[in-house]
Amino acid sequence: MKRQRSPQLKEVWIKNGDEKIVLDTSKTVEEHILRRNKYHLQKANETPFACGEMSKYLGKYGDSDFVERVLMEEHTYETNECNKAMSDYLTNLQYPTNIVNDSVNTEITIEDYKKF
Repeated sequence: MKRQRSPQLKEVWIKNGDEKIVLDTSKTVEEHILRRNKYHLQKANETPFACGEMSKYLGKYGDSDFVERVLMEEHTYETNECNKAMSDYLTNLQYPTNIVNDSVNTEITIEDYKKF
């Protein structure tokens, strides 16, 4: 016995501040999603890591030597590197000592691949 099909979505009403917007076509839904994603992805630009005190130490992609030192507990903070609050925060970002020297096997064999 076939199940009855779900009703197709005709329109979506969303609130945008005080106004309500109707998304009634695939194109308007897609445009709204892209606008929303762009807005949320740009929020990271407002953090201290992207444009503040720490941005020059982290580098554009977060792959600087400073980041490695922080994660591997090899950092020594100088007064010109960061303030005490930031130093405490970065200390809490460190890898737990029990996993610093552990390695993860990332090799995928043909047998592993076939399982999925």
